[in-house]
Amino acid sequence: MGLFLSLAGPVALRFGWQRSRAMVALGWLALGSAAALLVREAGAWGLASGSTAAMVSAAALLIQAALATAPPHRLASERASGPLPPEPIDWADVRRRAGIFLVVVVLDLAASLLLAWTAQRALFRTGTNAADATAFALFLLPMLWLTLVAWQMTRRRLWAMLPAPMTLLLLGGIAWLSA
Repeated sequence: MGLFLSLAGPVALRFGWQRSRAMVALGWLALGSAAALLVREAGAWGLASGSTAAMVSAAALLIQAALATAPPHRLASERASGPLPPEPIDWADVRRRAGIFLVVVVLDLAASLLLAWTAQRALFRTGTNAADATAFALFLLPMLWLTLVAWQMTRRRLWAMLPAPMTLLLLGGIAWLSA
């Protein structure tokens, strides 16, 4: 059942793309349920096989879309004739982009990593197999990072991006110290 859900999740996501939010939610629910079922049934091996099945399904959908989509038709006059001259450097924009990079890459990664390590440590203490606890932490880390980045993409200002990773750092730190 877990492998079937792993194969069906990307298909539901594809059919719901730019159409039905319910189908997209169903696709993510299928992928999450597949991961939980496969981890429970086979541990790290189950998660690896389910992830592989989901990637194969997604790759097949991408190949089908690439073969079915016609290339764009452009007239020769629409193409750029040569390289454009460089624009002047806006140093305020460079500082803003560097700040966003530091928040998204450094701070978000640190917060996600701390919470994933805390979850791994908690699983170790409950007697979970070391391989399963590590696989769970390696699964949780990109999910947390992706969630933070997705939330931050909706923020307009750099300072509005800070509360989420700082909250995650605080939560992970408190949980680490109490575990």
